[in-house]
Amino acid sequence: MARILSPGVIIGLGAGAAAVVAGIALIGGPSADRPGGATGPVSSPPSEAGSGAAPTGEDSLIQPAQANAPLAPGAADISFEDETLVFRADFPAGAGNDLILRSLRDEAQDYLDRMKSSARTEFERAAREGDVSRPWSVSVAWRVTARGGGLISLAGQAIEDTGGAHPSLAFDARTGRSATGEKIGIEDMLIPERSPSPALVIAVCEALKAEKSRTIGSATIFDEPIVCAGSSANLSLEDAQISLASSDQEGRFGGLHVEFPPYAVGSWAEGPYRLIIQQSVFADDLRAEYRALFSGTAPAR
Repeated sequence: MARILSPGVIIGLGAGAAAVVAGIALIGGPSADRPGGATGPVSSPPSEAGSGAAPTGEDSLIQPAQANAPLAPGAADISFEDETLVFRADFPAGAGNDLILRSLRDEAQDYLDRMKSSARTEFERAAREGDVSRPWSVSVAWRVTARGGGLISLAGQAIEDTGGAHPSLAFDARTGRSATGEKIGIEDMLIPERSPSPALVIAVCEALKAEKSRTIGSATIFDEPIVCAGSSANLSLEDAQISLASSDQEGRFGGLHVEFPPYAVGSWAEGPYRLIIQQSVFADDLRAEYRALFSGTAPAR
């Protein structure tokens, strides 16, 4: 996500619904835009240097004179199609000089370049060996989950179809400063001695237990009871994708989106688990400079 989470986590489909438990809104399972399977990353890991550097050439997101102009929906999208690959990456509207959005587009362009090479290699192999082939397809989409205090938080997904048994689905997230491109993880927002926040860990664990009980009738991970703390704990925030959630108070963050891929907390058939944790759960563990950015209530969806 340092990044909030690891890129390219593999996830599948699950059964969807919403519930509220002890001030924690839970969302689990599928929606119409979440097909199953997963292999490819939403974005490639950025290089350590120049993550906010402006792109150049024909693929530049903006020209210098447009730096402060807002970008309309679709203005920064990437589209490519030939006999080997159909690729599309969609980005939200935003300021032309938002360096977080710009870096995501740069990474998507790198992703396209890699897929073009791989798809061409496979196409040529199939032609040589007389195999039936069809174009690979990739669809990338990013959405803003929250904005406030100069920060932007986004969630993304990539769907790949490279001719396997089923398409693959990968999720990613990004939070950072729009003006500088600096990436910030939830761990960076917490008091060092309380990162990860014990209250947040327990809240996520209890929320997952409640959602599992609702969807599969058992609060288990691979048939083992979920344990939230201690030496036997079998749930880790390291396995989750995390982005900031909006608030009913303008310009503030109401909580966190927490998403687990199926193989992290259950079988492929269960699919991903999507939870929303309210900011009141972990507010006391936030660093002073971030505490004022969190208030109000995050919407259930």
